[in-house]
Amino acid sequence: MDIIESTLDKYIREIDDHCLGSRIRAAAETLEKLDSYIQSIRANNVNGGDNNTPELSSIESIIDRLYTTNKRINRLRQESKEIDMLLNVLHEDFKSVGWTEINKVDGIHTMYKENGSGMHSIRIDGIVSSPIFNICSVLLEVDLYNTWIPRLTECNLLASDDRFRKVIYCRAECPWPIADRDLCLYGYGVDMLEDKEQTFVVVSRTYEDGDFDHNVVIPPPTGKPSSVVRSHTQISGFTIKPLSPTETYVQVVSCTDPRMKFVPYWFLNFITNQFSHYLFQMLRQQAQKVTTSPEFQKRIASNPIYSVIKEKSELYFKNKELEKEKENEKEQKITATENHLKDYMHG
Repeated sequence: MDIIESTLDKYIREIDDHCLGSRIRAAAETLEKLDSYIQSIRANNVNGGDNNTPELSSIESIIDRLYTTNKRINRLRQESKEIDMLLNVLHEDFKSVGWTEINKVDGIHTMYKENGSGMHSIRIDGIVSSPIFNICSVLLEVDLYNTWIPRLTECNLLASDDRFRKVIYCRAECPWPIADRDLCLYGYGVDMLEDKEQTFVVVSRTYEDGDFDHNVVIPPPTGKPSSVVRSHTQISGFTIKPLSPTETYVQVVSCTDPRMKFVPYWFLNFITNQFSHYLFQMLRQQAQKVTTSPEFQKRIASNPIYSVIKEKSELYFKNKELEKEKENEKEQKITATENHLKDYMHG
């Protein structure tokens, strides 16, 4: 029994360590091993005969305490599903997952998809000529969003951990005669730089009770009830893939129900053809300002998370360089072997 408890504890500590480092995919892989281990224990108990012994009851009590009721494990299962959903809608073959191309201008690729039930999805792909560090800096400072995101009049941080999990409140101004919209978003970052995708992922959606261990006070819509409508967002977010130390490939997707009985064509056209393109341009501009902005530099210097981001990005490119060197060495050995064979054949 002690062996079972220590093995469970070992798996759970490994999961916690991965989650602490925002390595959710790695944590999910460890969870799969833990699930298999639990299944094997229960299978052995069933095959062993009497299932009502005190020893078996004690084992189930340990499993329940460390595994079944573990909030972090239950949250991890949900996060794994959400990450898969986000990566699926951002699939490289955009037509295969239902996207319709709207335009492709200035290296900014804009797409649209109607999901039914009032949900409308916008996707933007493009290259930002800035390091991944700069883009992460722009995305982390949520209370500055309204200084660069078009029509965003308010953005407040409601809750945060010491890593990449946040709850934010946003309010956006809509063109007359449409009422303003607001929403409360829950988001978290996922480090997948060492995974096959080689990207950093930000997942976001409407906040739900239980997303944070402590209570988060969600503000009611501000202004008159008729002037602000609370929108609902399903799985949305970003992927941020470093291409070089100075270039980053960014994908943005928003799947939102604006809570409108009917979305006018002119408004949909405004969002897909103008707002989305301009938003990506503003992201590019804001990322360029990070290194020279006193405000950004002050925040970077005072927040330890930026040291973590810098270390991760530097390690990523160092490993890339090592992989390139190994590949060159391999090619040189192959070439040398081929030349040696040629010399041998020609005597």
